Amino acid sequence: MAGVELTFDSYGVPEVFAPDPEGLAFGLGYAHARDRLFQLEIHRLAAAGRLAELLGPPALEADRLLRRLGLVRRAWADWEGQSADAARLLRAYAAGVNARLEQAGRAAPEFYLLNHEPVPWHPVDSLAVGRLIGWMLSVNWETELARLELARRLGPARPPELEPLTPPEAYTYAPGRGPDPATVRRRLLRAYATLGALLPVGAASNAWAVSGGRSASGKPLLAADPHLRPQIPCLWYLARLRTPELWTAGATVPGLFGVIIGRNRRLTWGVTVAFADTQDLFVEEVRPGPEGQMLARTTDGWEPISSRAEAFRAGSIRRQEVCWETRRGPVVVEGGPYWLSLAASALRAPVDGGILYRLLVSGNCADLGAVLRDWTLPALNFVAADADGNIAHFLAGRVPVRKGLGGAVPAPAWDPEAPWDRWVDPDRLPRLVNPAAGFVFSANEYPVLAEGGEYLGTDWPDPYRAARIHALLAGRPRHSAEDFKAYQQDVTSEPLRRLRDYLLQVALPLPQPLRDLLAGWDGAIRADSAAAGFLEVFRVELARAYFEAAGLDGAAVDILLGQGVHPLAPVSGFAGRLTGLVMAGLDRGEFDSLLAKALDRTQAFWTGRAGPNPADWGWGRVHRLRFFHPFGTLPGLGRLWRGPRAPLWGDFDTVAQASFLPPAAFDAPGWVTTYRQVVDLAVPDDGYWVLNTGQSGNPFSPHYRDQFGVWYRGGYLRMAPGRAVRRVRLRFPVGPA
Repeated sequence: MAGVELTFDSYGVPEVFAPDPEGLAFGLGYAHARDRLFQLEIHRLAAAGRLAELLGPPALEADRLLRRLGLVRRAWADWEGQSADAARLLRAYAAGVNARLEQAGRAAPEFYLLNHEPVPWHPVDSLAVGRLIGWMLSVNWETELARLELARRLGPARPPELEPLTPPEAYTYAPGRGPDPATVRRRLLRAYATLGALLPVGAASNAWAVSGGRSASGKPLLAADPHLRPQIPCLWYLARLRTPELWTAGATVPGLFGVIIGRNRRLTWGVTVAFADTQDLFVEEVRPGPEGQMLARTTDGWEPISSRAEAFRAGSIRRQEVCWETRRGPVVVEGGPYWLSLAASALRAPVDGGILYRLLVSGNCADLGAVLRDWTLPALNFVAADADGNIAHFLAGRVPVRKGLGGAVPAPAWDPEAPWDRWVDPDRLPRLVNPAAGFVFSANEYPVLAEGGEYLGTDWPDPYRAARIHALLAGRPRHSAEDFKAYQQDVTSEPLRRLRDYLLQVALPLPQPLRDLLAGWDGAIRADSAAAGFLEVFRVELARAYFEAAGLDGAAVDILLGQGVHPLAPVSGFAGRLTGLVMAGLDRGEFDSLLAKALDRTQAFWTGRAGPNPADWGWGRVHRLRFFHPFGTLPGLGRLWRGPRAPLWGDFDTVAQASFLPPAAFDAPGWVTTYRQVVDLAVPDDGYWVLNTGQSGNPFSPHYRDQFGVWYRGGYLRMAPGRAVRRVRLRFPVGPA
């Protein structure tokens, strides 16, 4: 028996002391189960397609989709292929979760309300959760469906004119036949929306680093802040891990052993979602075959579709369904002669259960780069710095090579140009080490570092966050940790400043109080800024007027403004490119005749919300932070879980991102910063970090939301261990579970 000790500081952040890696995994599993047991169970049941067993019939559509993906079945195959080292870590993590379950199996208050008893954790559960999160952070099929809807409404020639960065041939590639759009909306997107209320769907993030030559301390600095939907508790759980040979700290994810974003004594790293296209929908033409089989049309004729029976349970409801899978991937919508199947890296690529540990023990950027050649999912940008003075940016993950163009719209499965061919060679993915500029950064922008000429996708958001980070890093010769903290709070909007300048120069009858507000505005999207409030709404109304002038109907306009093709799945990739379209239209003079219409609509909006005085149009009056929890909508008791509400700053394009749901749901937050980290490698075993909620998932815990105030005010906690206020000693059974 080996001793494992956990000490918790005043914010509930543990430091796990153990003699070896297995002890660390055991201790972290225990801590996750202690503080995030309901979240752990949500992650596990979602991966298994069994949410309705916990949450009842409203989650049944999500289960139907997840069961079709077959994440647990694929995780069992992963388990059979794990190395001995990875298997030991997975077993140890599961043993830690189960040690806590044996102590307090129903400690989460949600379990009492739902009369639920969690079963023991299995190593396969961690592999399935890893696949689930990899899939949720990689999705782009909703944008493919939005493009298909545009092609159906407008024909294949018009949409490329409205989306200049997408190759025109992408729309002509869309099949003329396919599933009924109403069926897709009813089945697929309702399920996706249910998941979006529980798990991180999509993401946007920042990470940057400077070399010692650009650092006030003489050692590299790194900053990282992932952006996700505001959920409580957030995805991340802070932890410090220590053995006689290792110290590491950072953001972990309940269900997984490892540090996703963090530092050790020699290396620090951050991640952003790569936005590489790692998912494709395929239209499958099907027909009945012999003995109850279904056949799918392929390039070479017709082939059987594999099937399996799945049983579902939701309260008193019991049902069985057949799940189908073609050579492309699982069928996610069936019925009629045309079905939809999904190909995804998160469903095809193998998962190494030990890769997060390999990452956190990397000693320098070169070591990290070697580990990332084996990284499969999700596709991420890694920004890193080491104590030897190196900085690096790596794009890692399995990205498919397609035989034809593909990727932008659902493709006909029988087209010989449609299928995936192989994975992009990891050595041909973008990577940059020690550039002459002395800094590296990533903000989900198009990876201009791509040297191999490989097709990586089309759905990158506008580059304004990246451009602002570049300007901040290039704008002074040296930076400090305090500078990096300030950059993470930056809400300057260069595109809206350009829009302001444009409005002040053209012959537009702006009311004088509004003109004065705009003229005195400093370009910052602060919550109390009336000028920012006006410009945010005006930007949307100007784009709306432009699409209407082009003769588009209301549904097509909303799609191009970024709304998903179903109100329950409300965002598509168009949302991240709206500002770029407006800026391009300004440069070409295409909006001059539309300014008055957009002005009238913006004034009407604000007058209805805050009255006629422009000084009262502060952005935070309509742009507000709300956290999501499955119990948050319950009458009465729901207030315990809802979390704080507050005015918000920023938008999709600011470094301190705080987007809203399109087309104009300004009071419905999209993505916000969920974790901030700043590390100066000149200071050992320390750094700065903060969550936007707290460590605990229990609303009765003092740590449910105790970091929110620090985060909201732009503050940070110290990574270095503070005074221990609680100590837990455990005995870890050595050997297989």
